[in-house]
Amino acid sequence: MFRKSFLLIIMLTAVLAVSLFWWLSATSPVNIKDSEPVDFVISSGQNVSIIANNLKSEGLIKNAKAFLLYTRISGISENIQAGNYELNPAMSVSEIANQLTHGVNDVWVKIIEGWRVEEIADYLYNNFGIDKNEFIQNAQEGYMFPDSYRISADSSPTEIASVMRSNFYTKVTEDIKNGITAQGLTLHQGITLASILEREVKNASDRPIVAGIYLKRLNNNWPLQADATVQYIVGFDAGGNIWWKKHLTASDLEIDSPYNTYIVTGLPPGPIANPGLATIKAVANPKDSDYWYYISDDAGTLHYAKTIEEHNQNIVKYLH
Repeated sequence: MFRKSFLLIIMLTAVLAVSLFWWLSATSPVNIKDSEPVDFVISSGQNVSIIANNLKSEGLIKNAKAFLLYTRISGISENIQAGNYELNPAMSVSEIANQLTHGVNDVWVKIIEGWRVEEIADYLYNNFGIDKNEFIQNAQEGYMFPDSYRISADSSPTEIASVMRSNFYTKVTEDIKNGITAQGLTLHQGITLASILEREVKNASDRPIVAGIYLKRLNNNWPLQADATVQYIVGFDAGGNIWWKKHLTASDLEIDSPYNTYIVTGLPPGPIANPGLATIKAVANPKDSDYWYYISDDAGTLHYAKTIEEHNQNIVKYLH
């Protein structure tokens, strides 16, 4: 009996020793000498099993099961956050697991088509505490490309503006540029026209048609008469607490400004907002039509007209 008990103790001790050896080995750093940073991303909604397997695939941990076991025993699994992290193979499982609960390096920034620079600055300030004035000083209207960006949390406003500008020149390809110049416009003029189009037209299917109307007006020395250009001049509407005033007055339409396309023919000096890629492509590939006029009803539906008489009838029918 004593002999059996003694053997059992030895076996249990051996199992514990093997388990401890496995645990210490599995949770130790992959390479204590390799501290080269590895960019590791946890997407929103990823569970701990997926994260563990990804860590193993990236060479950051030795064993996915050991990582799972550690996070569950320690209670860390509930606190792991989505985001971008800098890890390295010299970190132990416990160091990595704890790091994943804080210290996210990047933030996601989503810029909406048609925002003007000041709107982007407000968004960056309200959500990430970015200095508005510094961003505005370094931003370039029309070239802050609307997109989703993953940006380092410690990026300066100047660096953020530079990333958005660089993205513009990446997305606006030579084919698009050639399409713009084929319309008799410089790139800057094309982006200026696209910015007006972005603010004026909601539906993508309408944009090539309206782009064609604008180009006909420009080529025939007609004023564009785009409300968005006047809204840009008016700026922030304190009464409506918005940047783009909804209801323009007769006096608004008479503001003396090179941006007022009701009193000045041709294009404004520069963009009034930051257009998206689809709208820029519409300027590069306009659609010919017999239309010279359009109005937008309260639902954003456009109504076209070939003559001023038809246009006036549309105004009476859809706006009064």
